[in-house]
Amino acid sequence: MHPNLRFPIFITSFATLVTVYYLTKPICEIDDLEELYTHKDCMCTSNKTGKSYNFCYPDPNKPGTYGVKFNCSFVETVEDLKLIGDADNLISLSDSIQNEDDVVFVSAASEDHLEHAMKSHASIREYYPYNKYVLFGLNISSKGMDLLPTDPNFEFRHFNATPYPEYVTNWKRYHFKGLVMAEAMRDFPIIWWIDAHSVMVDSDVVGRTFKEVSDYRLSNGYSPMFSFINAGHTNYAVMHLELLHYFPTESFDLLKSDYQVGTTLLFVPRTKYSRKIVKWWTLCSLTDECINPPGAQLQCTFDRNHFNWWAGCYRYDQSVFNILVLNDYQNYRKFYMGNMEKSFRRLY
Repeated sequence: MHPNLRFPIFITSFATLVTVYYLTKPICEIDDLEELYTHKDCMCTSNKTGKSYNFCYPDPNKPGTYGVKFNCSFVETVEDLKLIGDADNLISLSDSIQNEDDVVFVSAASEDHLEHAMKSHASIREYYPYNKYVLFGLNISSKGMDLLPTDPNFEFRHFNATPYPEYVTNWKRYHFKGLVMAEAMRDFPIIWWIDAHSVMVDSDVVGRTFKEVSDYRLSNGYSPMFSFINAGHTNYAVMHLELLHYFPTESFDLLKSDYQVGTTLLFVPRTKYSRKIVKWWTLCSLTDECINPPGAQLQCTFDRNHFNWWAGCYRYDQSVFNILVLNDYQNYRKFYMGNMEKSFRRLY
């Protein structure tokens, strides 16, 4: 490993060029910036295809700054998930809102959350009886399988952790979520992710989401993948500094001012931008020190200030998703659709 890759790298030879390019480039093409942000020490070559890929995250707001290099042993895994390499099955955000029936609801549950997942599934079926619903099982027993519905549009998949590092099966550290997201996005072009503990409580949610996208989000610099949940605190309040070694950010003020959004509910079309975000999310999920930094814990101790005081906790996959998208869009409203939040309820 290159010695400088243990911490963010600063490359200045082409910084001016990239800065000018960034400042004059339309935000709708922000997913193309990474093609300029490469460095020879960041490249990993696939033993399967011979192709090389960038495995250092580039800070989009500070050209020449890179995060710690991810392990090249993950190249073939990420290729198999179709997050790198040729992309002939991508769609646009506009494509994703043409037909409500094309939306695939996706969730995951371990044995102790399976009853909640069944309630979540039932709530969706009240309003969307025919859309495909895929549940990824996290080591579900034969007894748990008896709880699954007899629904022709329901698909159960055992989450196969064999291709991944052993620590991925530590479900409480959320390595699985980015990997399940990647597997689902590989197989389905339009995903509506819903955590097992969330239920739908309102009608026409998909139709209203499509209308919001059509009316406001196709041409105003919004992210094609977005959340429906405001976490009620900033990213700084639940930040672990080790994450910034992998995903450097330019502004701590932004981390202290913008809300974090929840990954409980996500709209994820298989766009070029979504593919980029899920690539880095997946690499972090495969790297224990990234998704599960030393000393990280979910339990927070908040005082009245949920913005610029650290609450002594970390949000795992949620922190990863937010730092990646906030770095690109610099405004949480660009990847948050708040008017749908009351259409869902948390079970516990």
